[in-house]
Amino acid sequence: MKKIVPIIVITTVLAVAVCVSQVTGDSLEAPDLAVVYAAWIDDTIKKGMSKAKFLDSKSPNIRREAFRSCLKAMYLKAHKDEMLTYLLNTNGVINPDRVQYHINKNFYKAYQPDKIYDLFEANHLLKS
Repeated sequence: MKKIVPIIVITTVLAVAVCVSQVTGDSLEAPDLAVVYAAWIDDTIKKGMSKAKFLDSKSPNIRREAFRSCLKAMYLKAHKDEMLTYLLNTNGVINPDRVQYHINKNFYKAYQPDKIYDLFEANHLLKS
């Protein structure tokens, strides 16, 4: 019984919202894709920059992944408008996984982060 009450309340609220929108003529529009894609890009930037604290890890694999994440975040900061235009020009609405796919595809095509990391490591610019 305790599980049924919230379901009934939620269903009732949704039904009332739909009825009110039909009576007032308001439509429940989908959010603007540019805003949604920009939020996903901003989230990727935030997550990438949060991994900077692992750049001085003792593990080379963790350092490499942190470097890659930070580099991707910097790439997205620099090319956010271009990435947003690219995503909006794709056919149809794309889900967060496809957004990440397109971000990674463009990032790896532009930078090849593993080669950059190896160059930094070879020149002793990173902590070993």
